[in-house]
Parts: sequence; C-alpha cells; structure tokens
Amino acid sequence: MESRVGELNLRVTVRPGARVALGTEVETFARAVLARCDELLHARAPRRVVLVRHLETHWRLRAEMLTSRSEFDAVAAELARYLDDQACAGRYPSGALGDVVSFDDEAQWRAAFVAAPAAERARAWYFAPLAARSPAGAEPAGTEHPPTMPGQAASAGAQAAGVRAAARPEPADADAFGGDLSGAARALEPPAAVAVSGVERVPGVRRDTVEVPLRTEFGGLFFLLNPILELGLGELLWTMGLPEGAVLARTAAALLGAAGDCDPGPRLLGGRDPAAELGPLADDLLEGAARSMLVALAEALPRRGLGRIPPLTVGTVVAPCGRLLVATITGTELPVLVRPATSSAAVESGLELLGHAWPREAAPVRGTRGLAALAPAWLQIDPRARVPEHALCCVTNDTGTTALVSQLAGTLGGVLAARTASIVEGEHLGWQALVSTRLAVPAVVRQAPEAITVSFDPERVDLAVRRAGLDRDPGWVPWLEAEVRFEFEEGAA
Repeated sequence: MESRVGELNLRVTVRPGARVALGTEVETFARAVLARCDELLHARAPRRVVLVRHLETHWRLRAEMLTSRSEFDAVAAELARYLDDQACAGRYPSGALGDVVSFDDEAQWRAAFVAAPAAERARAWYFAPLAARSPAGAEPAGTEHPPTMPGQAASAGAQAAGVRAAARPEPADADAFGGDLSGAARALEPPAAVAVSGVERVPGVRRDTVEVPLRTEFGGLFFLLNPILELGLGELLWTMGLPEGAVLARTAAALLGAAGDCDPGPRLLGGRDPAAELGPLADDLLEGAARSMLVALAEALPRRGLGRIPPLTVGTVVAPCGRLLVATITGTELPVLVRPATSSAAVESGLELLGHAWPREAAPVRGTRGLAALAPAWLQIDPRARVPEHALCCVTNDTGTTALVSQLAGTLGGVLAARTASIVEGEHLGWQALVSTRLAVPAVVRQAPEAITVSFDPERVDLAVRRAGLDRDPGWVPWLEAEVRFEFEEGAA
C-alpha cells in the first residue's frame, strides 16, 4: 500500500511590507514535514492503516525556519505524536465517528469493509478508497485517484481522504529539503512571519496562531497545577537540571496508568512528551529531591485546615530496577518517599531521611517486619504492616526515574486525596480510584500565545475539588510558558 494525500490546501500570510512570495517554499516545507511524519508513524506501527478525513494545523514560523532541518524535524515529530494519539483514539469500530480512523492492518480494514452493511460502505468516508476498487482488488477502467505525494495520509481539505500503511514511497521531498530555499529566506528584510494552515506546541515554534482546541478525558490533571506550584515542585526539578515539563508529563502519565493511554492530558500538563527519557540521575540530587518533596508535603497537608498529617507505612519492595525503600500513606497506594534499598546502609540512610523530614509526632510511622533489624527507635514495627503491591506507579529499569516519578505522583496524589477528603480510615485508596474520582474529568484545552484555557462542564467537577480551591486559576506556569486559567460552562466538555 502507499501513503497518499488527497488534497493539500495551504494558506500563507506574511507580515505587511514583505516583498517576497513564499508559497513555493512553504509547500516544499509542508511536503517534507508530511514525508518525515509518515516515516515516524511507520516506525511506531509498521502495519497500521490510518485514514484522515480532515486535518487542520497552524504553524507560525519565521522565514529562516523554512530552511532549518531542526525546525522541520521538530514540526514533523509533534505532528506524528498528535496523529499517533488520534489514531489510538480512532481505532475501528469504536473510533469511527471522528476524522481519524485506524485499523490494526490492511487485512482488518478490508475485512471490515466486506462485513459492513451496504449503507455503511456507501456513507463511510474511511471505506471510500476500497469502494473505488473492484472486489478482486483490480482497478476498474477509468478510475481516478488524487495525486500522490510522499508523506502521512493526512488531508487539509474537508473532502479529502488519505491512507498510510506499511509500504511507502521514498520521501524524495524530505531528502531534497533545504536545497534551494536559503536565498529566498535571506532576501527577506525584515524576516516574514509565516502562518501555515501545530496542533500542539512545537519546540522552537512560537504559538502565535489561532487557538486549537484539544479534548482530554482527564482534565482533572490540571487541578494538580496549583499543588505543583504551591509545593515548588517545578522549581525543584529545574534546580536539579531536569526539564520540569518532561518530568511532570511523565508523572501525569504514570498517575493515569493504562487508563490514560492515547490521551493528550499528560502532554498538555507538562508541555512535553511523557515518553521522553529522563537520562541518568545522580543519587545525591535524588536524595535532596526526595527530602524536599517530603518536607513540602508535610507542610502543605495541614495548610488552611484542608488536610492533616497522615500515618505512614514503610517497607521494602522489589522492582525491576532493584530493591527500594517505600513509605506510603497508610491505607493508600500513594508513596511519599522512594529511595534505593540495595544494602543495609542504603536502608538506614533512607529511614534516617524519613525520620528527619516527616513530623512523626503528628502521626505514627509503622514499619514492616523486614525492617526490624534496622529500625530506629521512632519506627513502630508492625507484623501486619504491608506496603501495597502497586505503590510504584512508575516501574522502569532505572532506579532514579522509578523513584523520582513515583514519589512525585504520590506527593501530588497525597495532596489531592487529603484536600478532597478521599482518604477514609478503614478503606483502601488505590491509584485507579483516585484517577476515576478526581482526575477523570473531561475538558477542552485551548492554547494561544502565552495563554492556555481549560474549559470544564461544572456538572462534571466534584464539589470537593472546588471546596479545596483546586479550581482557582493557576496563573503563570513557567514550564508551559503560559498563563493558565479555568472556565466552567455547561456543556463545555
């Protein structure tokens, strides 16, 4: 099969006074982006078939960006991520009502076409390429096809339909990209601003375009912005030399677990790809971060009388990255401390950190039987104490990533649960329950220059969230480089 775009419509606007037309250069740029996007999507799912009825994107680029390979790669990568998310959400048959429909492979696509009632075959745009062929797969005489071009089967025209699957033509436009454009770009005085008709924020590209609404089923993630800012977690990550947006996006994805697969919520919260690798993390930095998060949480919980210092349970768990010392809020799966436990010295160090950072006089800390030999005097060993099996919401082969992301998630979950009265004595609170009751709130997110608006239907927001003040406008969010505000309107999401 081939990748095909039925219709590509480009609208180019330049700054008043510019003396050079950029239509040809922009078309070359767009074709190259689509070709590279197709390559990236093919690498992720070589056999998948994705059909796109309509795709409208808005890029704001300076003229010199048209000849920049890094800009071209960045735009293509963001477009591929967006289409991959849409393809996951648009899997046939449940996702067949949208503008993006995907099939696991060509065989499933053809089988669905054959099995579909005649009425569906006639009206379903995603079957149009098959309906134009004879049952045997031969081309009827006189069959016309839209012009092909290398790249993702995405259309910017409302009536166009495209297909991408395993076999793809060589991306000639991508290989030729940048060869003839530099002179035209340099000739512009002053540089023109080019608007091409990202779906999301593209690294290196200003978001000075019209607002593009994105729907997430987990708009409750944005209620975590105020706790993140209050506890200084973004600044903490920044001082560690980490990309705070990437870490927070990954933390949000870990919080949601499998329920959040293909949802754009984590990426919208962090402004970065939640799947990005964080790289090796120095243990001294991780120890300082663990202590800072623990202290910040203990100070935040009783603030304004919205929560209390809860009892903790501490023990060791075995993860793919090795043995870890984990302290959870008793009765929950929420970890407030995660440290390496590869040796007796490491366990003692972790317990010492917990003893100094947590206000033990406010609530007891129970330890599992396995810690009896190393327990300090303040730790109450309880043979019945257990650290929940699923306390680590982020499980990787890297100790630093597992510890940092799991503790961040537990810290945010702890604030959210405490302030919304989700922790009930005698009842177990797990990750899934927290997500379903507090974070699974549909929302529409609109991104504009230095401004993000998150719209909720007030009927879908729990009153406990509003009473806790988590719905107040967060204001300026540094890692998003935007001011975030909330809107509540009936039927908004």
